Amino acid sequence: MIRTQRPAAGPRTVSHSDWAVGASAHSHTASHTAGQIASHAAGQIAEIINAAERFIADAGIEALTIRELSIATGFPAASIRQLCGSRAALIGATWLRAYRRFLSLLTSLVEETDGSANEKAFAAAEASVLYRRQYPRSAALLEAVQRDDLSRRPQPTDVARQLREVDDQFVDIMRRLSLLVWDRDDTDSIAVMSACVIDLPKRILGRHECHGSYFVREYVREAVRGVLDCGPPTDARQRADAPALMLSRRQRMEGLIHHSEKVG
Repeated sequence: MIRTQRPAAGPRTVSHSDWAVGASAHSHTASHTAGQIASHAAGQIAEIINAAERFIADAGIEALTIRELSIATGFPAASIRQLCGSRAALIGATWLRAYRRFLSLLTSLVEETDGSANEKAFAAAEASVLYRRQYPRSAALLEAVQRDDLSRRPQPTDVARQLREVDDQFVDIMRRLSLLVWDRDDTDSIAVMSACVIDLPKRILGRHECHGSYFVREYVREAVRGVLDCGPPTDARQRADAPALMLSRRQRMEGLIHHSEKVG
């Protein structure tokens, strides 16, 4: 029987396709790992912001310190600073998350409501009532820290930019509602609509929340109906006679609208 001897195998030549497959696998692994790291960091940031929200909602903004937050969460203070930045940046991020939740609810209520312009305004005004039920701690945070409170505190550049962005979003919603209801989008009309959506529900919730959500929503609806029927002032004399609440809201809207127009 004749046996044939197989030639010894030489070094394997790596083709271009082999390199491509290897590089692709390495790239996929690296991408997957980076995604896991980012997801893990996002989860940690959310946990820190949740704790910060509890602190501010329960005890006020001055109670929040990086040290107390470290004790409450178990994260080292250095890790909190690395993930969230300074205390001011953390407060800003916590407030922004709460406010974006409100804006999201407000937008969906307005867009999903069929019917008259007034019905859309009523839906917008009810956002504060529903928001307090869905996100009680976020609502308590927004009560404890007003937007003007943040304006008086130095803010990191990125936080300040995001605050201006959510301001613009709110003004845009108020402008669209004002156009629908009164066919106006001047400062006075936007300020009055903002009072309907923010100030009236806030006052009514503060006094009548114990009466139950049905009655609170009806009180808000009827109060807003009266303002919508009255409408915004049409001349300087009416504006001068307006309540201080409306005037302060108008001054606030003037600043926001001026910024929005500059950016646009």
